[in-house]
Amino acid sequence: MLNIIDKVKVGGFIFIPHSSYQYLPNERIGAEALVKALGLKLELPLQDFKKVTIASKRL
Repeated sequence: MLNIIDKVKVGGFIFIPHSSYQYLPNERIGAEALVKALGLKLELPLQDFKKVTIASKRL
């Protein structure tokens, strides 16, 4: 997951499914904390994506 986050370009989005973050401590909260620590902005998930964390990279 860390390799993917490093490759996100400005204006790009990253979708992290439950199957990717279920092994992190505190699951979704842990993934959100990791995303914020790496300088990405958390986005609200769409109605159909309840078990997904969405982040974007901005200037």
